[in-house]
Amino acid sequence: MKNESSNRLVMFQTSLGVRQSDERKPVWFQQDPKVFTTKAANTASAVGDYGRTHNPPPAPPAPATPPGGE
Repeated sequence: MKNESSNRLVMFQTSLGVRQSDERKPVWFQQDPKVFTTKAANTASAVGDYGRTHNPPPAPPAPATPPGGE
């Protein structure tokens, strides 16, 4: 089933992961303007909070009823 909101969130999380990669982080981390470093950290935190709120982990499966059981 197509879930556009979830797909967009995963895409954005992937782009944050690329930005945080060891290969790319030195390009922007603690470089001028330093406000970018702060905003990047705030963005990652906000996206993580949004993902936990709007895409909670699935509930565990219900226990199986034994054959001929209750």
